[in-house]
Amino acid sequence: MPGAVAEDITEAPMAFNGSGSFSLPGSSSADYETGDTAVGTDVFAKFQDLADGLSNTLCRDGQSTVTASISFSGQRIVNLGDAVSATDALNRQSGDGRYSQRPATTVDNRLVRFDGTAGTLQGSGLVIDDADNLTGNGGAASRFRAGTSTQTGSSYTTVAADLGTWIDVTHAAGTAVTLHAAPGEGAAIGFVQRGAGQITFAVASGTLRARGGKTKSAGQYAICMALFLDGEWHLGGDITS
Repeated sequence: MPGAVAEDITEAPMAFNGSGSFSLPGSSSADYETGDTAVGTDVFAKFQDLADGLSNTLCRDGQSTVTASISFSGQRIVNLGDAVSATDALNRQSGDGRYSQRPATTVDNRLVRFDGTAGTLQGSGLVIDDADNLTGNGGAASRFRAGTSTQTGSSYTTVAADLGTWIDVTHAAGTAVTLHAAPGEGAAIGFVQRGAGQITFAVASGTLRARGGKTKSAGQYAICMALFLDGEWHLGGDITS
């Protein structure tokens, strides 16, 4: 009714509903009529609710800060500036530049390396082909240290992990070494007889090729090499019958 006091609706304040929607006070426009007299405390309460709601929003000029984690529900943040400080978020451009660097030019299967302390990437002379063979400049990889292992028992059968390594054989009474089957063309294993007992070599399948049929290490500190070529193991080095 015109001239009447506006209904007190402070029990239905303006508020965010927990999902980000802001609710108006009252149930409908009928709660207000033209000519009603506003009650000061009611008007103040409504403006206070509005102030509280606005205080819970983010200002685009950076005046306010986030006080809890925000879900973007699978949406993108667009037009994000480049990261500068250590705690800045990364846009894709900054992320690609920092973590997905590549040389200006690349060669198929060629490894890359860091150039200087700035972390710029450049091509190298090392190539890993599709068969996982590693080569360097001039077709050979150089300045690599081979892995080593020690065998102390009276018998041992090699495994794939031994390829490209040296085996230190230390049994005092001798060790029978069986070279495993089908290691792959060009596979090689080195052996050192550091114990008093000889190393006697055999193969799991096929024929062991050795000059003069010699299949034993020659004595303590003898160095022997087994090489797999054309489907067969070949033995060489300091060997004897």
